[in-house]
Parts: sequence; structure tokens; C-alpha cells
Amino acid sequence: MEKISQISTEQNMVNNAAIVEAKAQQTTTRRRRSNALPIWSVIAQARPVFNVQLEKSNSVKLKCIEKFMHAAYADSDKFWSDFMEQVNTLLDSRRFWRDCEGLGCKPEYVAEHVVFLGSAMIKKVLKEGVARTLGSDIQLYKDRISPKEADRFLLEDVKRLPEHTTTQN
Repeated sequence: MEKISQISTEQNMVNNAAIVEAKAQQTTTRRRRSNALPIWSVIAQARPVFNVQLEKSNSVKLKCIEKFMHAAYADSDKFWSDFMEQVNTLLDSRRFWRDCEGLGCKPEYVAEHVVFLGSAMIKKVLKEGVARTLGSDIQLYKDRISPKEADRFLLEDVKRLPEHTTTQN
């Protein structure tokens, strides 16, 4: 009788070890949480909605952004702060400024449109240049997307430009 109870105890230990091992495997296969800014989920949802629109105006682009903005952000100021932070990344590049001005475009407006195209496009523009990456599409980016209130999140150097100082009080 002692041997039977000893065998059943050993089987229980083996079964328990198998259960613990199985649970350990389950915990290691969980997905990691994304560290991406919520702005990219908004842009990723807004871009395909904009792409299927018949009218491709900047006001439609803004409406597409606003449609998804409130799902990821409780405050629109926080969204525009994050958006303009990405715009400022492009505006930090002298090459970007030179390319835009050489093509007759305002760099801050082109930067807004590039951010709308996504983070991969930002990297590509910084690496390969505006003209090479955007081509003739740059002619579509001569107006702003963001509301005027978002200008307060631009770089200080950009805020000092004449067109920005006359509109702010």
C-alpha cells in the first residue's frame, strides 16, 4: 500500500510540474505592448478614409483626422501637440527647408502633409529629400491641414516667421 501511495504522489508531482511548465510557457508568449504614439493609430485610420474620398481637399483631410482623433485622445490639444512634434522633426532639417523653399512651398505646410503620410514617409523624406520622395505631389501640399491654434506647438524659430507673428496675439 505504501508503494501505491508513493507512486501516486510521484505522479502528482510530475503532473504539477507539467502544469507549472505549461503556465510558464503561456506567460512568455503574451504580446508586448506597443510603445508607438497614439498619433500613429489616428493617422493610420484617417489616411485610408481620406484616400477613398472623391474630394481631396485639406478640409476633408482635417475632418478625417478629427473623426479618429477623439478615439485616441481625450483632448484635441494633445493630439495637435503630438502632431506638431512630428512636424518639428522635419522642420529641424535644413535640407528639408531648402528643398521646400526651392520648390516654392512653405516647409511647415509640406511637413504637415508628410506627417499625414506616416512615419515611414517622414524617414524617407529626411533620407532621400522632398523632391525625390514626393515628386509632383508636392504641388498638392501648398496649404495647411492643422487649425491655426496648433501653431503654438511649432518650433520657436518657425513661430518668429512673419506669417506666424501677424496672426498670433
